[in-house]
Amino acid sequence: MNYKSYRAASGIDGKSMIKALHEAYPKYGKPTQSMIDNPQKYGVQLIPNAEKILYERFGAPTPGKPVKRTAPRRKKPCRFTVRLTESQYGEVKQQMEADGYATSQELLEHLLAAYLERKEPCGKEQRNVHL
Repeated sequence: MNYKSYRAASGIDGKSMIKALHEAYPKYGKPTQSMIDNPQKYGVQLIPNAEKILYERFGAPTPGKPVKRTAPRRKKPCRFTVRLTESQYGEVKQQMEADGYATSQELLEHLLAAYLERKEPCGKEQRNVHL
């Protein structure tokens, strides 16, 4: 059984699972929990009696039950991504600090707002023109 998926589907966390099993198995703790969460690394799983304890306390696993994920609650849900060389990144960070920008988010919002306010076209041929 995939215990990470079981916990997610049952709505319990690792601490709750450890607490439930620690009562019957006093040496069960975080290291053991880590091992059963990663069976491909350790080759460890719970014995049937331990799984029975979990089922009695938290309910049996339901096959195919999807794991609920909460929708992100961002004020600004859309994003742009850019990759820079290390030298470009260093230059940008240094100039940002000199210009008083606290974050790259703040800088990019300012630059994009200025870009959108431009009235004349800004095609590829005019790329070297600074905002």
